Amino acid sequence: MTTQNGFADIIKSVGESIVRVEGRRRQPASGIVVEAEGIIVTCDHVVRRDEGVRVGLADGITLDAHLVGRDPSTDLAVLRIAATDLKPATWATKDAVDVGAYALALGRPNRFVQASLGIVSAKSVTPFQVPGGGKFEYFLRPDLVMYPGFSGGALMLSDGEFAGVNTSAMMQGEALTIPSETVLEVVKLLVRDGQIKRGFLGISAQVVRLSEANAQASQQETGLLIISVDPAVGAGKGGMFQGDVMLKLDGQPTRSMEELRDVLMGNRIGQVVEVVVIRGGEQVTLSVEISERE
Repeated sequence: MTTQNGFADIIKSVGESIVRVEGRRRQPASGIVVEAEGIIVTCDHVVRRDEGVRVGLADGITLDAHLVGRDPSTDLAVLRIAATDLKPATWATKDAVDVGAYALALGRPNRFVQASLGIVSAKSVTPFQVPGGGKFEYFLRPDLVMYPGFSGGALMLSDGEFAGVNTSAMMQGEALTIPSETVLEVVKLLVRDGQIKRGFLGISAQVVRLSEANAQASQQETGLLIISVDPAVGAGKGGMFQGDVMLKLDGQPTRSMEELRDVLMGNRIGQVVEVVVIRGGEQVTLSVEISERE
């Protein structure tokens, strides 16, 4: 078991990866160094302005920061500062995080790094849909005190690896940790594109249960009933009609709105993909172009 001095030694080692983020009028928050060349990740809710953001480093230096991009749906934002020799965090994988394991929340709301000790109290094995509309690779909840200014800081495991980014804004009265896999994916997309691109078909839909025959034929119990179609956007141009039941998009099942949103993320924008629908009791395959949601 890690001793008290052991925790202190580990924090001294990884503390340089925790920075202060001055992006709101009230108390500063925290952030984590992702890349030595000045890439910082923090929580979106603590960056209340696009300009005039500053980042405080472990050595006391404070630098102006450029907002690379933000994703409110996962409460993450990426900043860039003019630095080339920062100490990037080491991130834990999903398999390294266990319920009951010791964990520390690390933050730097002022000049010095601060810590709060607790345990990992909950972890799911499946993706978790968050209230803001985004999705975490899995649900991760720490049982510890999140002091003011800790949002944007790290959940550190006993070996010094970071399990994710702590936030107090996702669920009222409850701290959550945005898992490392989600953090790194969002950072990659924001650095590349400046935003999280989401595809758009121009439809509204709701989940419906399939008939026994259609369920057996499609090997899924539910699909998406198309309630309305915009004729000027991809689905309408591709021949999708009100009353169709969508089964698959680009080969991926669309058994729920969450699954549809997952398929529409990022790299399919601008592509023409196959859509399988039930129409008149028969499966029909259409070709539709995925537009970018404005």
